Amino acid sequence: MLWPMTAPFEAQPQKPDPTAADLEVAPIKLTQAGRLSRLRIQLIEEIPSAFGTPPEIERQRGSGYYRRLLQLQMLNGQGLLLGLWQGKDLIGMTGAKPKWEQGKRIGLVYSMGVRADKRGCGGASLLLARAEQELQQRWGILEAQLCVEVHNQHAKAFYRHKGYEVFKHQPNAFQLQGVPHDIQMMRKSFA
Repeated sequence: MLWPMTAPFEAQPQKPDPTAADLEVAPIKLTQAGRLSRLRIQLIEEIPSAFGTPPEIERQRGSGYYRRLLQLQMLNGQGLLLGLWQGKDLIGMTGAKPKWEQGKRIGLVYSMGVRADKRGCGGASLLLARAEQELQQRWGILEAQLCVEVHNQHAKAFYRHKGYEVFKHQPNAFQLQGVPHDIQMMRKSFA
């Protein structure tokens, strides 16, 4: 939709913030690797410690890295990257995959993020619900785990609200520009 020009110096109408009804969660396709790469860079620049990857590393990876990752997931069926879409715009993402831990198969939810200008409209809830659904239906997972940087109070509160509980603290889990960051592992049972 094009917004009509009214007067040279009048503010143009803004697109309304999305509601959950305006959003869709769907697997990210191979042809969308470039969009995924650009979104990850934006998310890392907004909250550098949220992903544990320095922005310069993410830029070096580029879309080829995500194209290969998506191909590998398609071939082995052992992971899934989900996108949060507002129309044709990729505004959020998360990953889900099964893994074995201490002889038990669990699900890992990772790299969850929604663009700062699109937060607060239910998108993260949609992403998390779809990731949990995929873990249960595709792989028969009965427990999901995720990690969150200890100072990310907003994310920790969100996950607690969604039924996740802290079960492990991991000091110095990663470093950004020489600064160590701790994470907390959180889990939720589907049983």
